[in-house]
Amino acid sequence: MTNYKVRTHLYAAILNYLMIFDISDQPDECEYKKDIEYYENIRILLSNMNNLLKILCTDSCEGLNIVTMMGLTLLNKIIDLDPTNPKWLKYLNDNGYINCIINTIKNTDNELLEESFNSQTNNDKVFFIYETKLALFATIAKTSYGAEMLIKNGLISCLSQCSVFSLRVKFDRNIYAKRSAAYLIQLLHQFYQIFFPILNLFILILNTTGSNNIEIKTQISKFVLAHNETFLHILTSKVGDNKMLDELKLVTCLLSKLSPFDLLKYEISCDKIGGEHDSIFSRIHREILNLINVYLVPEQLKYLRKEIEHHSANKHNVIKLTNSSFAEIASNIVTYSTNVMKVSQQKIPLLIFSAKIESQQLHPYSPTMMQINSKYLQLGLLIDFLKYSMENLDKSIELEAELNHKNQHVNDLLEIEKKQLVGENKMFERMADTEKQLHLRQILKIHLKAARNELLTYRLMIERGLLILWRHIEFYLINRDLNLPSYQLFRTDFYSTDQNLEMENKRLDRYSADSKSREDFVKFKNDLDAIMGANFFKKCLDVDQKVQHFKHDNFVAIVSKRIQKLMHLISH
Repeated sequence: MTNYKVRTHLYAAILNYLMIFDISDQPDECEYKKDIEYYENIRILLSNMNNLLKILCTDSCEGLNIVTMMGLTLLNKIIDLDPTNPKWLKYLNDNGYINCIINTIKNTDNELLEESFNSQTNNDKVFFIYETKLALFATIAKTSYGAEMLIKNGLISCLSQCSVFSLRVKFDRNIYAKRSAAYLIQLLHQFYQIFFPILNLFILILNTTGSNNIEIKTQISKFVLAHNETFLHILTSKVGDNKMLDELKLVTCLLSKLSPFDLLKYEISCDKIGGEHDSIFSRIHREILNLINVYLVPEQLKYLRKEIEHHSANKHNVIKLTNSSFAEIASNIVTYSTNVMKVSQQKIPLLIFSAKIESQQLHPYSPTMMQINSKYLQLGLLIDFLKYSMENLDKSIELEAELNHKNQHVNDLLEIEKKQLVGENKMFERMADTEKQLHLRQILKIHLKAARNELLTYRLMIERGLLILWRHIEFYLINRDLNLPSYQLFRTDFYSTDQNLEMENKRLDRYSADSKSREDFVKFKNDLDAIMGANFFKKCLDVDQKVQHFKHDNFVAIVSKRIQKLMHLISH
């Protein structure tokens, strides 16, 4: 027991020392500088860690106590301070410590975490140690070497076998309608403590290894396949608060990064999963498209925003957080749609929106979203969403300019402006003037970062939305056929070239014999001209000018000019 206490205090002391001397996270406004002394201190300390490393790693692999948590935290900090040096990861890998820590999640944590959901008392210790392990994995995954090392040590296989991730399906899709909603919401948020770190870890691994690494994407997709009911349940549940919105944001982000599913490779011998992956991903594909009728429709977002605000205990900044999450979810959906369309090698391309422009009476927001159906997606919906995104981009640009001005003139801020920034912070009044300025700059820096991220999100949505629009208009105008094959929305397998050719011939024969089809085509062209017009294209050209300091290409202008030219050519 004494040895445990000594090691716990030793790990805490070293960790505290490293955190004091780690000035990498210090704000730019501070006068700190990374000098020779700083690097020398860190180098000396880390060079003397070799003797302690074996004991530290052993403690990190065994037990559910404070020494385990402190050991994992210290190990995390060491790797984080020296990310370019592979010797730490190599030592962990060669001596089997990474594999050991991964296996403890399946062999110990999974069972204990499940028990905590079935018992009246929460075992916070289990959650803390689990979160510490995932934080260590996230630090390791910041380099491609570390990310690949985690995969090779069986991380995906281990997490796929953890039954605790299947607990999500036990929660009702419309959880806020239940009488015991308060208790169930508390349990659901407890589940998020387990699930969110996994989603964030997979997203980080995909970002680190790159979008073209099919092998890594295939490995991670096996986790989605193993827990497909959980993912489908999330995609079809009614969102009631910002935590649930965060869940959908992470899930759609992960799925968009894994898409297109057609390119993922599976081993035929992969038991049950190997034969069913097409069917599972077709269901996921359908449910992601169903989300378009909510997150790409401003009127639907109003209903959802009111619902979330109603269920939020803390009203402060709830609208700002909600709008930011809406934008990110919409961006993920548009990214997914772009990825799916870009890789389609069929003679008839994969289309998402039907050739209808006129306004449509949308369904009210449904508790389980069962009334929302991707068969009713119209191209007019996408055009309206692009206009909505351009308006929000303008607001984001104005907000960024306002925050920049405040940041440059902190001393000139009015008292009411300061209060808006700091909120109900009583400590702020007791600070010295220089401390107040520093505190305000820090807050403004956070707001500026959020505003720029939102600006970039809207710019990305506009770029990809225009790409999708161009693909659809090109197909409909050149082929002069407005009939969208239903298999492209709800396909459960992938049709052969012969089948595609046969279907295309039937479509062309039907068009030549059907005068109504020609009338519909003329109406489609006229509606397209009316809803887009010169003002729409002018706004598209303005987008690139407004975001030049973020991006120097003219992608939006190029795509919008192609659409405009295509419409002009077909009209003559």
